[in-house]
Amino acid sequence: MMQPTHHEYHEYHALSNHNGAAILSLVCAILWPLTLAAMLYVNSVANTSGPGSTASPAPEPLSTLLQCGFTMLPLAGIIAGGVGLYRAIRQPLLPRSRWLALAGLLLGCLWFVTAYIFIG
Repeated sequence: MMQPTHHEYHEYHALSNHNGAAILSLVCAILWPLTLAAMLYVNSVANTSGPGSTASPAPEPLSTLLQCGFTMLPLAGIIAGGVGLYRAIRQPLLPRSRWLALAGLLLGCLWFVTAYIFIG
């Protein structure tokens, strides 16, 4: 019985010229301030009324989603920025995405420190 050749398993695909990890790091860097603004807005709407008011707190799923975004988006941005920067350095077709990855990585670190200050 003959062994199949390498081409029977999959076809050759050319290297892509986009860096998804760098783009993800920038998306995380943009979504984190929006998450913070949404948390502040939801809390201000729930707490604007005085004592004895009928204002209801934020729904539990929304509150959980915002808290997860507040804590996890900087970490995801840092990891994706590091991976994107590594890919941009190692692959010759991705030199333009080096700055995208670096910006996402640095903003992720800034948001991580800012989140630590807010929590602490």
